[in-house]
Amino acid sequence: MIYAAYAGTGKSYFCQEHSEAIDLICMPFKYTNLPEIYGSIESDRNGEQVKANQELILRSHWVLYYYWAIKYLLYYCPEIPIVIPTIDLILNFLEEDQIPYTLIYPEKNLKDEYEKRYRNRGNTEGFLDIFIGQWEFRIEELEQRNSSFAKHIVLQEEQYLSDVIKCVSGCDVYKAKQIKKFRQKLYQLKNNTLKGITVKEENLDSLDNEEISAVFCLKPICEDDIVTDFVWISSKRQLCKLLEQYKHDDSHTVPELLFLKLSYTESGIRCIETTR
Repeated sequence: MIYAAYAGTGKSYFCQEHSEAIDLICMPFKYTNLPEIYGSIESDRNGEQVKANQELILRSHWVLYYYWAIKYLLYYCPEIPIVIPTIDLILNFLEEDQIPYTLIYPEKNLKDEYEKRYRNRGNTEGFLDIFIGQWEFRIEELEQRNSSFAKHIVLQEEQYLSDVIKCVSGCDVYKAKQIKKFRQKLYQLKNNTLKGITVKEENLDSLDNEEISAVFCLKPICEDDIVTDFVWISSKRQLCKLLEQYKHDDSHTVPELLFLKLSYTESGIRCIETTR
């Protein structure tokens, strides 16, 4: 139930019309200073003018945290439609893990139509430089994906995601409410706090041996409940400071630490998750 849809195909509208679908926005994962730039974000549509903002600071290995969220939501409720952008590395991860997904993108000759869509919704010139300036390359890259786990849907003129995808199922009422809590945690941009403890972002050199990619979360004992307390860790120093301050006094959850890393294989690249 993963739909990877190209920019401007109507992901936000689709998810607004289908409450059972989750619009897994990548911006909260991607940028460390998004709260300072934007404050909070209710939908991808509301953040259009922020995209490609030159002041945004890219989070190191952000795709690992994003993929963790995708896999966790799939585990928690496999029936839920998850809508994501067409991020090359994420698609590689899905294929390596043999997770089926549907790839949705426009015909290559619709460049002018999509430029108009981007301008009408308020995208920046920096955004246009990427998605229009690199149009042919990006569309051809999607066309050439030939994995047996990828189903292709090519949008025609004036078509949107809602025209080609119909939601027929979702989670039960209780799980739907739980997923709403998970979504609120992301959209409120509080992914650097856990039980009132703030994990301060650090500027790390790529060769710094302090660098790690990890998720510290409080996993509910009840399997019907979703993780709503989690924080992303990017250095050993951050982790040590968090563990020094954190005291577990909740009988309904169990602390869990997940280390995430890239692994290169003969067939491609994977995201490896180790739990401690």
